[in-house]
Amino acid sequence: MPQSPSAKSSRTAKSPSPATAPRRTSPRKASAQKTGPLAIALTGDLTIQTIGAAHAQLREAFAAGHAVRVDVAADAAVDLTLPQLLESARRTAADTGLDFALAAPAAGALLETLNRGGFTQTAEQRAFWLAQTGEA
Repeated sequence: MPQSPSAKSSRTAKSPSPATAPRRTSPRKASAQKTGPLAIALTGDLTIQTIGAAHAQLREAFAAGHAVRVDVAADAAVDLTLPQLLESARRTAADTGLDFALAAPAAGALLETLNRGGFTQTAEQRAFWLAQTGEA
């Protein structure tokens, strides 16, 4: 009986991990910033139940070395999950030297959620979310 687990282990060890190989080659694609940012349009339901798709798009764009412009539809359904995701993406981009911004100042439900969540308190926050510069 002990042979069965080791047979399974050797089978498991032999199976390749194809998901890791493409990710390792993708980040070297830094020329994307020279040709302009990748536009990501976020529409519809952008809440805790559905945010995974937006997260995957951002993760793939950053892994490929793309600069990113996010366009959030004014009529999108938004909860605090979206600002949290975009704030995390902003910090990730800054840490990795990638350009990341909103395509347009926050509006609609996103703006309401940002204000309720305290995301527009500092000049730095307003510069990112509202495209305001030089204001206290």
